[in-house]
Amino acid sequence: MCTNELPKFENIEALVVDDMKEVGKTIGSLLTVLGINSDIENYSSKVESLIKEKEYDIIVCDLAMPVLNGIEVSRIVKSYNKDIKFILMTGWPDDIKNENLETVDVMLQKPCTLEVIASTIDSLINHPT
Repeated sequence: MCTNELPKFENIEALVVDDMKEVGKTIGSLLTVLGINSDIENYSSKVESLIKEKEYDIIVCDLAMPVLNGIEVSRIVKSYNKDIKFILMTGWPDDIKNENLETVDVMLQKPCTLEVIASTIDSLINHPT
């Protein structure tokens, strides 16, 4: 899939949560290519206040973070607004085999390509099940 074949999104607000600043910035840049506005947050403990201040369509969140992990963040997000789409990203998918993922809409394995991110968001936004 070439970049010109990627879906473009309009009026989509995303929050990227990753304790690694460069990773968060990179994911935000990929979302920008897709036409998605994104805010970057490096502290999982701040997510609850952010979702109360601004309406987000999508949260893209790392799994392994200090204070609150990505699954705990998903529970907070969905308890506030069950319609926010939650994408959990991890480099260690085998570490969460026994976790309850009912508040996670999609899990992506890092690293992932722009095409994978684009098709995942397209499915969540334009073709929800």
